[in-house]
Amino acid sequence: MFSRDKLKQWRELIRVKPQFENPEVLAGRQAEDFLAQIVESNLKHKGAYCFVGKRVPNNEKACRSEIDLIVLTKKQLHVIEVKNWSGLLSSHNGDWIQHKSDGQQLRFDNLTAHNSSKLRALVDYLHSYGAAIEPRFISQKVVFINPRLQIAPQIAQDPNVIPRSRLDKYLKSQKGASFSERMLHSVIESCTSSEAGSIILDGLFKAMQRKQLKLAVQALGELRSWDLIGLHGGKILQGDARKLYIGSHIIDPEPLERESFITLKWRRQKVSALLKSYLLNMALGKTKIGKQRYVLNPIEDNLKFHKAGQAEISRIPLKEIEWIKRG
Repeated sequence: MFSRDKLKQWRELIRVKPQFENPEVLAGRQAEDFLAQIVESNLKHKGAYCFVGKRVPNNEKACRSEIDLIVLTKKQLHVIEVKNWSGLLSSHNGDWIQHKSDGQQLRFDNLTAHNSSKLRALVDYLHSYGAAIEPRFISQKVVFINPRLQIAPQIAQDPNVIPRSRLDKYLKSQKGASFSERMLHSVIESCTSSEAGSIILDGLFKAMQRKQLKLAVQALGELRSWDLIGLHGGKILQGDARKLYIGSHIIDPEPLERESFITLKWRRQKVSALLKSYLLNMALGKTKIGKQRYVLNPIEDNLKFHKAGQAEISRIPLKEIEWIKRG
């Protein structure tokens, strides 16, 4: 039977325009994805525990700070920022300036100084968990993985900076199933080799106690990462997914397992969607959350979402969303 309401829903759905990812964001995400693709919650490599994209409560900034990669060994805790920048990186008045090939100049905080706040937040978190780690066991690094980045000497000489050239030295000796895996091992190797140097320079350097290491592994494993939302067209948003509103249902994603996906299946083809909706009475959209199945309404259904870096919580129409990944 002809339904004016269904026709409105169909028209609403086919009007959704694809949202494409910004090239700058894509470059940054590639730096993060090469880690996340191969590291689950705690991949071991030569005795190192690895944790990707973890968010730690930061009381200094009244927020949660994201850490790209945490490498924990029995001798050291490394807090690592991974960047996929290209062009030329220089320093001016304490800031870092990225000079891009198109003439753009982007100004950033000195990342090694900026990361010190994240490191302090992580130390406070571990201490609250009962896994206090002494400062001598802690380091922070900024790793540049793009071979097309030139780094000015004043930045390259910073002991907390690892340029791609140093990674290449380790990359040649790594055995892995993929380039990404070999790259990860190179990052870890570069960090853990600095531990060997510390032992030579400081004969008093000792390993963490086994109990302390075990508690730290547990605490780091419990840290959350961002929730991710994949939009129609490929753009990805990161933040906190608060509530899904589907018809009369209000669904809290909090109980869902980490890394779990919610896939929203929409019939976006103009003609076939209209025919199937009318002739076969098929839903224009559907999803499954846990064991429960839901029919989606492209006009009314939405997600309450707190986007990373924004003060306000927004509502995103579900018609724009392809999938939600729990962080």
